[in-house]
Amino acid sequence: MKRIEKYIKNITKIIIDAKIATKDENNENSEYKVSSEYNGYIASFGASVISSGLLSAVAFYSSTKSKSEKDRKKLMDAILIILKRENNGYTQNELFDLVQPDPNNKLLRTKILDAATAIKLGIRTFVLEKKKGESND
Repeated sequence: MKRIEKYIKNITKIIIDAKIATKDENNENSEYKVSSEYNGYIASFGASVISSGLLSAVAFYSSTKSKSEKDRKKLMDAILIILKRENNGYTQNELFDLVQPDPNNKLLRTKILDAATAIKLGIRTFVLEKKKGESND
């Protein structure tokens, strides 16, 4: 099985569990949607890791004090859910806490980037909700 494919098996449930995908609570027939901001955040995460390093990128995306439109930390939570479900014995509650002791761990870096790729692919299976004023191009 290819590296990323093993993460994709349950990716829809993980995206919902991490509250990246949401649905209208007032309409029981509504479908899950993902804000287009999350698509942009996860698309740029890999580039951030390459340019800034794993620890810096995870710290940036884990920050709850940012002025970003949506909570980027949910993406880090989804990555951690994927890694924990792989049964690596990870017990950390935050991705940052997993990365911090050994930010140069190449195997962990690869797993995190693979999980991010799976999330990116999974997000694209949902209807993307655009911000008000954003065009449908």
